[in-house]
Amino acid sequence: MRPGRVALAALMGTTSCRGNLGGPTPSDAGSAAALDGPAESAAFAPTQLPGKETSASWRGDYKSERGTLYIPADWKSVHWNVAESSRGLGDGTIRLTVDPAGRIQGVVEGPLGPAVIAGFAADGGLTATVRPEHSEDGGFAGTLIGKVVDGRVEGSMHVSPALADTVRIATFVLGAETAPGR
Repeated sequence: MRPGRVALAALMGTTSCRGNLGGPTPSDAGSAAALDGPAESAAFAPTQLPGKETSASWRGDYKSERGTLYIPADWKSVHWNVAESSRGLGDGTIRLTVDPAGRIQGVVEGPLGPAVIAGFAADGGLTATVRPEHSEDGGFAGTLIGKVVDGRVEGSMHVSPALADTVRIATFVLGAETAPGR
């Protein structure tokens, strides 16, 4: 496998769509909301993810910065040297919808987009993959991890183009988006 593909596989393999999903740790257990709280009628309570009969929509901004690529010491013969680029740096937006089963769908706009998000939410957290909207455009792909904190979703995306020549880390904060007419 070529080094670029190994790096991207390692970058994308840092999280799975199940497992601990960024849920609360013992040190922050009091600040993250549980997923299994009841939903009030058809309205979405912003301190939790959706209940069994509702979907939740979230919208917010991200800021993308340069990231680094870690190469283990036992890969002595692998050398990573890429030219600096401003590609993928800056501010953009994220929109997510979490359905009652915990499935996540969304979009990324701005310097890391257009990209689509697909994943799963459970235990106060969410994890998803990020991939280019059109595979032929060579856009950014990677992972998104977040958790519910104080009525909003906070998290990060770790992404790179297919050749892993431009590694980016983006932090985001999303607020609940209310449905029209509610």
